[in-house]
Amino acid sequence: MYFSDFSDQAKIWVYQSDQPISDSIRNEMKSKLKDFVNEWSAHGTKLKATGELVDDYRIILCTDGNVEASGCSIDASVRFIKELGQTYHLNFFNRLQILVEKNGQKELMHFSQVRGNKEVLVYQPAPKNLGDFRNNEKISTESFLAI
Repeated sequence: MYFSDFSDQAKIWVYQSDQPISDSIRNEMKSKLKDFVNEWSAHGTKLKATGELVDDYRIILCTDGNVEASGCSIDASVRFIKELGQTYHLNFFNRLQILVEKNGQKELMHFSQVRGNKEVLVYQPAPKNLGDFRNNEKISTESFLAI
C-alpha cells in the first residue's frame, strides 16, 4: 500500500514523466525528493509530507495532517518538479502523453490513441486524494475521459 502512514484523505499530486526515468538517475532523484519533502512547509509550518518515485514514470507527492498545503507551498512543489525535469531532461508537464497498461506492460500513449482504446487501462493522472489513488490507480479509458 502506498504511503501507509497517511490517511485516505491525504492530498496527492501525480507528476508523470514523458519518458522512462533511467536507473542511472533514480537514486539521485530520490535523494532530492527526500530533501524537498523534509523541508516542505506552508506558511512556515512544516508539512507532514512524503514523496516517492512509484515506478519508471511517476513521482507522487503527498501531504496529510493538520497543516494543509497552501498556494505558495504547492507552487514550491511545482518549481521543484520543474527543476528536476530541467536537470534530468524530463518533462513532467506534458499532459498529452498518457501512461497506460497494455498487455501487462506500462507504456506511454498519445492522448489521441487512448480515446476509444479499450485494450488499455490508464494510470490515473489526477486522483482526488490518496484513497482514490490507492483504490483506482488504473482506470478504464471511459473513466479517464470523464475526468
